[in-house]
Amino acid sequence: MMIGEKVPRIEGVSKVSGNLTYVSDIELPGMLYAKVLRSPFPHARIKSIDISKANRIPGVRAILTGKDTPGIPFGLPGSTGDKLPLCIDLVRFVGDEVAAVAADDPETALDAVESIDVEYEELPAIFDPHDALKSNALKVHPKGNLAFYKRLRVGSIEKAFREADLIHERRYETQRQAHVALETRGSIADWDLQGNLTVITTTQTPHTARAEIARCLGIPASKVRVKYPPMGGAFGNRLVINMIDPIAALLARKAGRPVRLVNTREEEFIAARARYPFTIMLKSAFRKNGRFIGCHAQIIGDNGAYNDKGPGIVGHGYRILGVLYNIPHILYETSLVYTNNPPGTSFRGFGMPQSSFAIESQLDEVSEMLKLDPAKLRLRNVSHANMKTDAGAQIYSNEIEECIRTATTQIKWSEKHGKRRQENGWLRGIGLACTLNTGGGNRKYGYNSADAFIKISEDGVVTLITPAVDLGTGAETVMAQIVSTVLGVSIEDVRVVGRDTEITPYDLGALADRTTFVHGNATKSAAEDARSELLEAASHMLDKPEKDLRLANGDVYVKGNSKKKRAKIADVALYSVTRLGKAVTGKGRYLDELAPKVASGEQGGFEFEGGGLDCPTWSFACHIAEVQLDPLTGKVRVQNYVAAIDGGTIINPIGALGNAFGGISQGLGLALMENLRLEDGTVINPNLGDYKIPSFRDIPTIGLKFVNSVDPLGPFGAKGIGDGVPSGVPGAIANAIYDAAKVRIKCLPITPQDLLAAMRKKHT
Repeated sequence: MMIGEKVPRIEGVSKVSGNLTYVSDIELPGMLYAKVLRSPFPHARIKSIDISKANRIPGVRAILTGKDTPGIPFGLPGSTGDKLPLCIDLVRFVGDEVAAVAADDPETALDAVESIDVEYEELPAIFDPHDALKSNALKVHPKGNLAFYKRLRVGSIEKAFREADLIHERRYETQRQAHVALETRGSIADWDLQGNLTVITTTQTPHTARAEIARCLGIPASKVRVKYPPMGGAFGNRLVINMIDPIAALLARKAGRPVRLVNTREEEFIAARARYPFTIMLKSAFRKNGRFIGCHAQIIGDNGAYNDKGPGIVGHGYRILGVLYNIPHILYETSLVYTNNPPGTSFRGFGMPQSSFAIESQLDEVSEMLKLDPAKLRLRNVSHANMKTDAGAQIYSNEIEECIRTATTQIKWSEKHGKRRQENGWLRGIGLACTLNTGGGNRKYGYNSADAFIKISEDGVVTLITPAVDLGTGAETVMAQIVSTVLGVSIEDVRVVGRDTEITPYDLGALADRTTFVHGNATKSAAEDARSELLEAASHMLDKPEKDLRLANGDVYVKGNSKKKRAKIADVALYSVTRLGKAVTGKGRYLDELAPKVASGEQGGFEFEGGGLDCPTWSFACHIAEVQLDPLTGKVRVQNYVAAIDGGTIINPIGALGNAFGGISQGLGLALMENLRLEDGTVINPNLGDYKIPSFRDIPTIGLKFVNSVDPLGPFGAKGIGDGVPSGVPGAIANAIYDAAKVRIKCLPITPQDLLAAMRKKHT
């Protein structure tokens, strides 16, 4: 049995030995190297582009400007396409793509890009989303600055305010956070003589990327093949196709040779997009016993210059109110606003960390005002399994109460909270936050299914063909464990094949914690189908009924019989081919029948994004942080951290632990240090020297507990945990800081300067 066992990554040796091949390692015959010229202005009109100097540089093979492109904008389903691969008339942020060069080597390409002379007419720019909403604000796009607006109403918020014993209002701010994946984005484009395009790229959504690249280039999707090698992280940044894909393709077509375009680290910071900054205004209603009866939330997101996944992200936090907590009256308003700042994109948590920070901070304030323990207040309001919340969410598996009890017991919450402790002059505090995340994909696209195929060769090796995308998360290992468990073979005898749209069936990609749940179900189904064929062949070979046959350790054997009635799976596979005339194969599908109904509105519940069953499953967690705070410098150290997570059955504890540790680290960065800072739209810290991320010295002792939980719809009861882990961290740390110093910081990141200012203000 492989489920629940600590299995090392199947690609682990290749990864740590440096033998795993990434996009930037791939060299094709005759390949050229590309660089992009980017706008130095946040808003300007392109008056002219002179490429004559660049054309005269030896080794330059192709130069592109916006006028050399089809002029077709692109995006992802669920977003509005408003971005051209290369700007034609206007640039709208510092870093906007203006021209591109392909040359014999990267140095020549860079020299050529720097030789291109662009004449700009600088235009007024707008950087504050609140200013951009004013009626007299300049327009970033002709149709106005409101890129998206949605209003959701459940119950009667007016009734909640009338009946409340306490009404609490607060405003919170969050910042831009860069993804900082180890591998920067890269793309290789290569055309054949028949006009077919192969793109080798860093993407979470290869089949969607295939369709969007084709649309952007004005060619049929059947002419595009996308390969997706192993990735050095993604965290949501590779969900939408990047400009580098169509730019590389257009350069390759013009040059008649393959082209590789890889972002520098600086380009990742200025143009690869970051977490959306939010302004969150909460007006909430409570009974004196702590019952949370209503919330009016207003969210304003800085969209930056172009659309991406913002419409879904800005509203995602609604699920805290409508799913994590059972609140009867909700008014949730979201606005996504165009500015001349760099565009935002999806990031691990998909808007949940921003909203969770605000809501969990407010709940702690209310707990103190009502003289209630913060953990008990949350227990009074959380949802539970097999219920339909007042907001319309149907929940089957939910162990949030157990998460709270487990985390508080492990860290000895009742002995520490509110005790105002000091140690060697440092203030100590403890804080708690709860969170959740959608799992099993998002049904709003109308399709959330997956297919998988298995074949068993005559030497006993099992090949799984799956469209599952491994972002460095160990997804392929999880799929191999499922196959190993169902077929009773060693994991070393399982090969996972995919990474190519020509080989794999259509799939949405790696998003919304769908890989383990959706692909795990499809893989399990395919393995069970192959198991049936294998047992059918073994029944003929051993002359025994299928019902008496079992699989284990690479053998088929007769239950309760002697070792003579046993055969190697390899021998059975060979027998099936040579004696029965058919190979042993399996086909599996996870069919999400509700997805089309949710997308069409037939399945109701949530007005926001299409239905009360807008995802197949939910993961839950309780986070608790212990901090130390130096009152002289404002420095904060997270000393101890505990998280109890309901992720269903954990298929591979090693992978799950690594995933969770990484997520907590990202959440810590969001809480205390990471901030992509802008001055007049220009990123002023576009490097790892100035943009601070947590190092080993910043990471506390982390105690993780996966609570006992089984989702009846998941493969072996699994849900998935990866996307939602960072979401609870900022709230837990902010609440711990308040417990230590009795100052409430409502803007992220929480810096020593902000803390010192707040403490001085408190004592004046």
